[in-house]
Amino acid sequence: MMVAALSLPQLGAAQTLLERLVMPGELIEGHARLEEDCGNCHAPFEQASQDQLCLDCHKAVRADVSAGQGFHGRHPAVAKAECKHCHTDHKGRDAPTACIACHRDDDAHDGKLGEACADCHTTADWRAAASFDHQKTRFALTGAHLKVRCQACHLSEVYKDTPTACADCHRVQDVHDGRFGTRCETCHDTAKWTSIRFDHDRDTKYALTGAHRETAATPAIWATPMTTNSGSAASTAMARTTSITG
Repeated sequence: MMVAALSLPQLGAAQTLLERLVMPGELIEGHARLEEDCGNCHAPFEQASQDQLCLDCHKAVRADVSAGQGFHGRHPAVAKAECKHCHTDHKGRDAPTACIACHRDDDAHDGKLGEACADCHTTADWRAAASFDHQKTRFALTGAHLKVRCQACHLSEVYKDTPTACADCHRVQDVHDGRFGTRCETCHDTAKWTSIRFDHDRDTKYALTGAHRETAATPAIWATPMTTNSGSAASTAMARTTSITG
């Protein structure tokens, strides 16, 4: 009995030392004050009681769980998970807090979009992307562009340095085959690609008057440059005029 009585204090001291030896690492900064006593978060041989010990301290979370409100009370995945599934406290004082630290395996973009997950995602629903305000970028969306799916312009989810010139996307739709250059916005707008806002009087140095005003804006004769045998500008103009007037 005497030996047993004397052994008890030693057993207790050995248990404290054992706890330190098996501790997987320092606690995070927020729980640093609890580190000296494992019993603050663990009950010996009762792993199932750990969640209750968490809720005993985190009363606001416990209230949400009981009332079925807030993130912890409403998210179905949280209801089935243990606290330690997300809150792995033995990560040290400098434990990472970025989304990617826990969700790297969930990153459907394979890192192509960087690690600032919160720019597009929220804790309400990881799979649903938050509303992105394209108007705050250097290319505000207007007209028909507002209805275009993101993937139509950002192939393979490449967003950085996406070209913004009309011809970069609409070159295959250019019925002029590049003859009028690449400044499509001179005549077209984003409301409707087929509409033309070209004003001959305003946009050129040759205002149309008389019979010229009755001539179609872009007659077929102008689609292909015409030249006479002389090849001079005057001969070309004369050839076109003859073709139009008959």
